[in-house]
Amino acid sequence: MAWARIDDGMPWHPKIIGLAVESRWAYVVAICYATRYLTNGAVPPGVLDNAAADDLIKAGLADRWHGGLLIHDWHDWNPTATEVRERRQAAAERQRKWRRDHRGRYEP
Repeated sequence: MAWARIDDGMPWHPKIIGLAVESRWAYVVAICYATRYLTNGAVPPGVLDNAAADDLIKAGLADRWHGGLLIHDWHDWNPTATEVRERRQAAAERQRKWRRDHRGRYEP
């Protein structure tokens, strides 16, 4: 699991404030999708409805990409998919080492 990064000022950002509520929510959905599936900001067709996708493009929050969207400035605010995978792998290795080194110490 990854955590989506959303600035607490996002609802009042000039690009967001003019959007309909449905399109604001669509932006959050797009961010969550890209985070969950480690797409580096890409959102494939079908994740958002066309009207919301068009609104995000018009607002300058995303560009059209292979029929879906590419969220603007993704890597300014989010780690790359490679960075996330490397951190996960390092964390898993630390846990394996800790468990190996502490086997039997905390069992009743």
